[in-house]
Amino acid sequence: MSQRFDNGNVNPYAPPEAQDLVIGVPYAFEPQLLASRGSRLGARLIDQLLQFGVVLFVSMGVGLVLGVSGGRQDGAEVIIQVVTIVAWLVPMSVQWYLTATTGQSIGKRLLGIKIVKMDGSPVDFVSGVLLREWIGRIIDGFTCGIGTLMIFGEQQRCLHDHVAGTKVILAGSSD
Repeated sequence: MSQRFDNGNVNPYAPPEAQDLVIGVPYAFEPQLLASRGSRLGARLIDQLLQFGVVLFVSMGVGLVLGVSGGRQDGAEVIIQVVTIVAWLVPMSVQWYLTATTGQSIGKRLLGIKIVKMDGSPVDFVSGVLLREWIGRIIDGFTCGIGTLMIFGEQQRCLHDHVAGTKVILAGSSD
């Protein structure tokens, strides 16, 4: 474990050596408290309200600008639809970036919770966004939201958490 004296005794004050390190194990020893169901719901509501607010604000703004210019314009509906899609994609991309890099959406950050892998290691794009947000939520949509009810199980994990191999914890419990 640690450096030995010439006579074979272990020096407890010696720095660790390379063979003493075990890759990936430190996460297993850190206490991780699961986020409450209410905080998870609150974070999701905050994220959805932010998304809705951005889309509504931008879409109405474009509609007003096009309407003020007078009369019916060819392609105005298409412009509004394209702008609405962009107004949805930009904040979602920000949320996906935050999730992939920090494990927290804006709502999760505000409520002090974050997503981690089951072993406690940080999520990445694949586990945090691709599997959890895209694939997991598509599957949950096909099950009419029943997968969300899995949060009432002992592990407090929704279907999208199971798909991605993630859990949601209090942000300070593993830092």
